[in-house]
Amino acid sequence: MRVRIQWEIPRVKTGIRSDQAAALTLSALLAPASLAAVTIGFWRIAVQLRWMNPVLVWDGAVSRAGVWLSAAAVLLALVSVLDRYGRRHL
Repeated sequence: MRVRIQWEIPRVKTGIRSDQAAALTLSALLAPASLAAVTIGFWRIAVQLRWMNPVLVWDGAVSRAGVWLSAAAVLLALVSVLDRYGRRHL
C-alpha cells in the first residue's frame, strides 16, 4: 500500500486593494458591535418584563429596545454590504 502525499505551498492572494482590506476589517469590527446592540435590546425587553434588573442607563433615546434592535439590524446590513464588497474578485 502506498500513500502519496502532495505537498502544496499555500498561495498568498495578492492584489487585494486597500479599500477592500479596510472593508473586511470594518465588517469584522462591526459584527460584534451588532451582537452587543442585540444583547442590550433584549436586555431592555427583559427589564420591561421584570425578568432582569436594570444595570445600564435607561433614560432618553437609548432606553427603547426598538432603538437598539434597529441599530443592530442596520449594523448587520452594513456588515453584509462591507463583507460582500471586501470579498469580491478574490
